[in-house]
Amino acid sequence: MPTKTALALAILCVSGLATPAFAQTDREATSIIRSLAPVSPPLAAPMGPSATTRYAPIVRAQRPRDVVVVDRGARVRIVVDTSRTRDFAIRFALDSAEITDYAAAQLAGLGHALASPELTPYRFLVAGHTDARGDFEHNMELSLRRALAVRDHLVAFYGIPADRLLVHGYGPTLLKAPGAPASGLNRRVEVALVASVAGY
Repeated sequence: MPTKTALALAILCVSGLATPAFAQTDREATSIIRSLAPVSPPLAAPMGPSATTRYAPIVRAQRPRDVVVVDRGARVRIVVDTSRTRDFAIRFALDSAEITDYAAAQLAGLGHALASPELTPYRFLVAGHTDARGDFEHNMELSLRRALAVRDHLVAFYGIPADRLLVHGYGPTLLKAPGAPASGLNRRVEVALVASVAGY
Protein backbone atom coordinates (compact mmCIF):
# COMPACT_ATOMS: atom_id res chain seq x y z
CA MET A 1 0.00 0.00 0.00
CA PRO A 2 1.99 3.03 -1.19
CA THR A 3 1.48 6.12 0.93
CA LYS A 4 2.95 9.60 0.92
CA THR A 5 4.89 8.67 4.04
CA ALA A 6 6.31 5.54 2.40
CA LEU A 7 7.23 7.55 -0.71
CA ALA A 8 9.02 10.15 1.38
CA LEU A 9 10.88 7.42 3.24
CA ALA A 10 11.96 5.79 -0.01
CA ILE A 11 13.45 9.10 -1.18
CA LEU A 12 15.23 9.58 2.14
CA CYS A 13 16.61 6.04 2.05
CA VAL A 14 18.03 6.58 -1.43
CA SER A 15 19.66 9.80 -0.28
CA GLY A 16 20.92 8.14 2.91
CA LEU A 17 19.03 10.52 5.17
CA ALA A 18 16.47 8.14 6.71
CA THR A 19 17.11 7.32 10.37
CA PRO A 20 16.23 4.05 12.11
CA ALA A 21 13.72 5.95 14.26
CA PHE A 22 11.99 7.37 11.19
CA ALA A 23 11.83 3.93 9.57
CA GLN A 24 10.39 2.52 12.82
CA THR A 25 7.67 5.21 12.77
CA ASP A 26 6.76 4.24 9.21
CA ARG A 27 6.52 0.55 10.13
CA GLU A 28 4.34 1.43 13.10
CA ALA A 29 2.10 3.62 10.92
CA THR A 30 1.66 0.78 8.43
CA SER A 31 0.69 -1.59 11.25
CA ILE A 32 -1.81 0.94 12.63
CA ILE A 33 -3.38 1.43 9.19
CA ARG A 34 -3.92 -2.32 8.94
CA SER A 35 -5.58 -2.32 12.38
CA LEU A 36 -7.92 0.60 11.75
CA ALA A 37 -8.79 0.62 8.04
CA PRO A 38 -12.16 -0.86 7.09
CA VAL A 39 -11.91 -4.36 5.71
CA SER A 40 -12.77 -5.03 2.09
CA PRO A 41 -15.55 -4.63 1.13
CA PRO A 42 -15.71 -1.46 3.26
CA LEU A 43 -17.69 -1.80 6.48
CA ALA A 44 -17.57 1.88 7.34
CA ALA A 45 -18.94 4.75 5.34
CA PRO A 46 -16.63 7.70 4.65
CA MET A 47 -17.42 11.02 6.31
CA GLY A 48 -20.50 12.65 4.83
CA PRO A 49 -24.29 12.70 4.99
CA SER A 50 -24.68 9.04 3.97
CA ALA A 51 -22.36 7.79 6.71
CA THR A 52 -25.27 7.05 9.07
CA THR A 53 -27.18 4.60 6.92
CA ARG A 54 -24.73 2.65 4.79
CA TYR A 55 -22.88 0.92 7.62
CA ALA A 56 -25.77 0.02 9.95
CA PRO A 57 -26.87 -3.31 8.39
CA ILE A 58 -23.31 -4.66 8.34
CA VAL A 59 -21.99 -3.52 11.71
CA ARG A 60 -24.36 -5.85 13.58
CA ALA A 61 -22.38 -8.78 12.21
CA GLN A 62 -19.24 -7.31 13.76
CA ARG A 63 -18.72 -6.31 17.40
CA PRO A 64 -20.35 -2.88 17.59
CA ARG A 65 -20.24 -0.59 20.60
CA ASP A 66 -22.65 2.31 21.02
CA VAL A 67 -21.17 5.44 22.59
CA VAL A 68 -22.68 8.87 23.25
CA VAL A 69 -20.20 11.68 22.60
CA VAL A 70 -20.27 15.44 22.13
CA ASP A 71 -19.59 16.37 18.50
CA ARG A 72 -19.37 20.08 17.64
CA GLY A 73 -21.49 20.99 20.66
CA ALA A 74 -24.23 18.39 20.12
CA ARG A 75 -24.67 15.03 21.80
CA VAL A 76 -24.56 12.27 19.20
CA ARG A 77 -24.72 8.49 19.33
CA ILE A 78 -21.97 6.74 17.43
CA VAL A 79 -21.27 3.10 16.69
CA VAL A 80 -17.66 1.99 16.71
CA ASP A 81 -16.43 -1.20 15.07
CA THR A 82 -14.47 -2.88 17.86
CA SER A 83 -12.83 -5.20 15.35
CA ARG A 84 -11.05 -2.11 13.94
CA THR A 85 -9.34 -0.71 17.04
CA ARG A 86 -5.85 -0.17 18.39
CA ASP A 87 -4.76 0.33 22.01
CA PHE A 88 -1.92 2.71 22.87
CA ALA A 89 -0.26 2.50 26.28
CA ILE A 90 0.46 6.24 26.36
CA ARG A 91 2.63 7.09 29.34
CA PHE A 92 1.14 10.00 31.21
CA ALA A 93 2.51 11.29 34.48
CA LEU A 94 0.50 10.28 37.55
CA ASP A 95 -2.90 12.00 37.58
CA SER A 96 -1.92 14.12 34.56
CA ALA A 97 -3.22 14.54 31.01
CA GLU A 98 -0.12 16.37 29.74
CA ILE A 99 1.52 14.87 26.65
CA THR A 100 5.14 14.26 27.63
CA ASP A 101 7.99 14.03 25.12
CA TYR A 102 7.88 10.25 25.52
CA ALA A 103 4.12 10.18 24.91
CA ALA A 104 4.58 12.38 21.84
CA ALA A 105 7.06 9.86 20.42
CA GLN A 106 4.53 7.08 21.10
CA LEU A 107 1.92 8.96 19.06
CA ALA A 108 4.10 9.52 15.98
CA GLY A 109 3.01 6.34 14.23
CA LEU A 110 -0.66 7.09 14.92
CA GLY A 111 -0.31 10.62 13.56
CA HIS A 112 1.25 9.38 10.32
CA ALA A 113 -1.37 6.62 10.01
CA LEU A 114 -4.33 8.97 10.44
CA ALA A 115 -2.84 11.30 7.81
CA SER A 116 -2.49 8.46 5.31
CA PRO A 117 -4.76 8.20 2.23
CA GLU A 118 -6.07 4.88 3.56
CA LEU A 119 -7.55 6.47 6.70
CA THR A 120 -8.30 10.08 5.74
CA PRO A 121 -11.88 9.35 4.57
CA TYR A 122 -12.89 8.03 8.00
CA ARG A 123 -13.64 9.24 11.52
CA PHE A 124 -12.25 7.69 14.69
CA LEU A 125 -13.07 7.61 18.38
CA VAL A 126 -10.16 8.47 20.68
CA ALA A 127 -11.10 7.00 24.06
CA GLY A 128 -9.26 7.14 27.37
CA HIS A 129 -9.22 4.25 29.87
CA THR A 130 -7.94 4.10 33.46
CA ASP A 131 -7.38 1.33 35.96
CA ALA A 132 -9.90 0.82 38.77
CA ARG A 133 -7.89 2.42 41.56
CA GLY A 134 -9.12 5.64 43.14
CA ASP A 135 -12.34 7.61 42.81
CA PHE A 136 -14.64 6.50 39.98
CA GLU A 137 -15.78 10.00 38.94
CA HIS A 138 -12.22 11.29 39.00
CA ASN A 139 -11.09 8.42 36.77
CA MET A 140 -13.93 9.12 34.33
CA GLU A 141 -12.89 12.78 34.10
CA LEU A 142 -9.17 11.93 33.84
CA SER A 143 -9.74 9.45 31.03
CA LEU A 144 -11.67 12.08 29.05
CA ARG A 145 -8.94 14.69 29.60
CA ARG A 146 -6.31 12.26 28.34
CA ALA A 147 -8.37 11.44 25.25
CA LEU A 148 -8.75 15.17 24.58
CA ALA A 149 -5.00 15.68 25.03
CA VAL A 150 -4.24 12.95 22.48
CA ARG A 151 -6.80 14.40 20.04
CA ASP A 152 -5.39 17.91 20.42
CA HIS A 153 -1.83 16.63 19.90
CA LEU A 154 -2.81 14.84 16.69
CA VAL A 155 -4.56 17.97 15.41
CA ALA A 156 -1.68 20.30 16.31
CA PHE A 157 1.27 18.20 15.16
CA TYR A 158 -0.10 16.05 12.34
CA GLY A 159 -2.77 18.32 10.86
CA ILE A 160 -5.60 15.84 11.48
CA PRO A 161 -8.93 17.73 11.17
CA ALA A 162 -10.53 17.89 14.61
CA ASP A 163 -13.91 16.78 13.27
CA ARG A 164 -12.40 13.41 12.32
CA LEU A 165 -11.56 12.63 15.95
CA LEU A 166 -14.37 12.18 18.46
CA VAL A 167 -13.41 11.73 22.11
CA HIS A 168 -14.75 9.78 25.06
CA GLY A 169 -13.62 8.80 28.55
CA TYR A 170 -14.44 5.26 29.68
CA GLY A 171 -12.60 5.54 32.99
CA PRO A 172 -12.42 2.06 34.58
CA THR A 173 -15.61 0.73 32.93
CA LEU A 174 -13.91 -1.36 30.18
CA LEU A 175 -10.87 -2.88 31.83
CA LYS A 176 -8.47 -4.65 29.49
CA ALA A 177 -7.41 -6.89 32.38
CA PRO A 178 -10.55 -7.25 34.53
CA GLY A 179 -8.85 -9.89 36.69
CA ALA A 180 -6.20 -7.32 37.61
CA PRO A 181 -8.10 -4.03 38.03
CA ALA A 182 -5.03 -2.10 39.21
CA SER A 183 -2.82 -3.31 36.33
CA GLY A 184 -1.11 -0.82 34.05
CA LEU A 185 -2.61 -2.73 31.11
CA ASN A 186 -5.88 -0.98 31.89
CA ARG A 187 -4.35 2.50 31.51
CA ARG A 188 -4.48 3.15 27.79
CA VAL A 189 -5.88 5.22 24.96
CA GLU A 190 -7.98 3.32 22.42
CA VAL A 191 -8.54 4.46 18.84
CA ALA A 192 -11.53 2.88 17.07
CA LEU A 193 -13.11 3.23 13.64
CA VAL A 194 -16.43 5.09 13.74
CA ALA A 195 -18.99 3.12 11.78
CA SER A 196 -21.95 5.48 12.03
CA VAL A 197 -23.07 8.74 13.63
CA ALA A 198 -26.67 9.59 14.50
CA GLY A 199 -28.47 12.34 16.41
CA TYR A 200 -29.20 11.77 20.07
